[in-house]
Amino acid sequence: MRASAAPLREREFRFLFVGRTVSVAGSAIAPIALAFAVLELTDSLSALGLVLAARTVPQIAFLLLGGVWADRLPRHLVMVGSNVVSGVAQGAVAVLLLTDVAELWHLIALQLVAGASAAFFFPASAGIVPQVVPRA
Repeated sequence: MRASAAPLREREFRFLFVGRTVSVAGSAIAPIALAFAVLELTDSLSALGLVLAARTVPQIAFLLLGGVWADRLPRHLVMVGSNVVSGVAQGAVAVLLLTDVAELWHLIALQLVAGASAAFFFPASAGIVPQVVPRA
């Protein structure tokens, strides 16, 4: 096996790799789907900007706090907890949209939650690879 693929021999790294791949794919697709949903719901670019900003602002605001927690708690628990919170928020968005009861404030509030959870995920994920792959 090539040296660049050597970490894939490690069971923990394979789990991390698959989990991060699914997480990143979901995090990349969610704003696209959300943009179409907001435009369908409101037909307003300003509303779309508010919803997308509602995810970005808490992500930036809580990033340092997320880093502190990632250093003090087990990183994998911070990552899993963050992904669960984000998944629940995105699931609630989906349910609201599919049942035609979504309002703009619902989407903004849920994106605030998802953005705050991302602020905890990224610092924890940045430092976890050395914990699951042997130094060699």
